[in-house]
Amino acid sequence: MKNGVYQIRNTTNEKIYIGSSAGRDGLPRRWIDHRKELRGSYHKNQYLQNAWNKYGEDTFIFEILLICDPEDCLMYEQIALDHYRPEYNISPTAGNTLGCKMSDKTKALMSKQRKGVLKTPETRKRMALAQQRSDAIERRKKNLRPRFGKENPMFGRTLSADHRERLSLANRGSNSHKAILTEDQVCEIKKLLRQGVPGATIGRQFGVHRDTIYSIKSGKSWRHV
Repeated sequence: MKNGVYQIRNTTNEKIYIGSSAGRDGLPRRWIDHRKELRGSYHKNQYLQNAWNKYGEDTFIFEILLICDPEDCLMYEQIALDHYRPEYNISPTAGNTLGCKMSDKTKALMSKQRKGVLKTPETRKRMALAQQRSDAIERRKKNLRPRFGKENPMFGRTLSADHRERLSLANRGSNSHKAILTEDQVCEIKKLLRQGVPGATIGRQFGVHRDTIYSIKSGKSWRHV
């Protein structure tokens, strides 16, 4: 089975994601795995997931950049990352996501390839942002630990009806951190639903899952629009 470096390209804006496959199932399996995660909206790369949701599956294509031995995949992936500077990769450093350890040969080749290469201000900025994002995710994981009883800052407190209403308004519609659509888009979706357009068709048009369309149709979400 072929191993090597690949890119997932957005044909609308030409932005790309770069990765490599060193597993026994090869490159075809990587595309299957990516699509499965993206379709289920649980892909580990949020940049790529957001773009997939926005532009739709048909916009993205899988392209093989080169074929190589499994032990050389990370080396060539790093070279591709340095050269293309893909917009959808969170980190500028090639990761070992398939459990394939770099050989001494690969480490030596990577060191030789990158020795003496000065990082541009843009590259340094991207690396710093990637590190900041990683640190923020770790802090968020710690803060999300559920606190019960007296450890919960809301323990013993009761919100007034006015306070609850203001919280509801503040997190309504596009103000919600989970919102993918805007009020104008929801208005257009409701218009299409009234015209009898299938929810699955509307979902593909707006880059969202059909369950989101059905929630709008049933009034479970965006009732205020």
